[in-house]
Amino acid sequence: MKYIYNILTLIIILSPFALNAQKIDLTSHKEPEKDFLTPKNHDVKFIIESSLSMSSWDSGVSKIVGSNQNLLDYDTEGLKLYSVKGKVNIFDTDVFGIEKYGTFEKGKEQKELLKLREYSKGSAIEGLNLSLRAFLIYKYFYLYSYDFLDDIEYQYDYYNFYAKVKNNIDVVYWWGVTNKGNFDVKLQKGHVSEFTTEFNEHRVYLLDFKRYFKRFFIDSLRVGLFRTYWVKESFVGITIENGTVPIIQHVLLESDGISLQAEYFIDKINLDLKFRYNYGIESYVVVSNGYYNANYNSFDLLADYRYDIYENSKYSIFTKVNASYSGKWFDNYEYNLNNETVLSMAISLGIMF
Repeated sequence: MKYIYNILTLIIILSPFALNAQKIDLTSHKEPEKDFLTPKNHDVKFIIESSLSMSSWDSGVSKIVGSNQNLLDYDTEGLKLYSVKGKVNIFDTDVFGIEKYGTFEKGKEQKELLKLREYSKGSAIEGLNLSLRAFLIYKYFYLYSYDFLDDIEYQYDYYNFYAKVKNNIDVVYWWGVTNKGNFDVKLQKGHVSEFTTEFNEHRVYLLDFKRYFKRFFIDSLRVGLFRTYWVKESFVGITIENGTVPIIQHVLLESDGISLQAEYFIDKINLDLKFRYNYGIESYVVVSNGYYNANYNSFDLLADYRYDIYENSKYSIFTKVNASYSGKWFDNYEYNLNNETVLSMAISLGIMF
């Protein structure tokens, strides 16, 4: 993804000029009276949140040819998750955030699933979200007035998901580094296996066109680049026995492309709405005997309602209700190679100071 590195190199070259930029005149800003000071008035705020959520995970591969039935069925009971999040906010903008999440309560089926996953530390799902606006931190300390670097943000999402999977017709599970495979076994219809999904995504947002879209009730419209790799056991159209038996194998799905993120905040009711869309420009499906061109699309819908419980001059306590829905698709002209949708509802408690 050479164009990402070229852009980041340009940013690094330009950053010394920002250091010598004109200083901000702070004398014109009148401080609020002390009686009305709360953490919301602070230039720098620290936020800690913990949440409990219920997620419904729908993961799949190609349909069986000639029917509307999935080749594989994932046994994904409601996942009960916890998360812990920390953020640093400067001038009402989140400049650093990190969130760690995992399974909070394990059902019977999840416990059985984890018997062969000792390294998972008891989680049927585990993940990490990270965001960083390094140049806003830089701006805070050096107080330069230029804002052409303010919109740059790096985001990273990662998760591992372990699931029981049943095949709806006879399949062959194939593992190897050549097209002959080092290991293959026939799985009869109804066989239950344990499969792993690993997902990683990097995003760099470069520009925000908010000044052009305020009239359309959009507070922010950001454009950037993304890179995704998605590893799972899957079917990519390879069959044996005259096309009657599909091959399930270890598959790497990669995509580089454009990412758009729109945000609208309804201040009167403390409701934050976000929509993110990724469009793959270069996308590949990599298997043991080669690779294939593919298409990749994904989206995320997020709603975040906040209610302030208590605040004084030192800290503020709040609660949130979050809802999210996301989907990802890899496909080509013949097969819907992989798809995944996640619906999640969460409630959280946090403190700002």
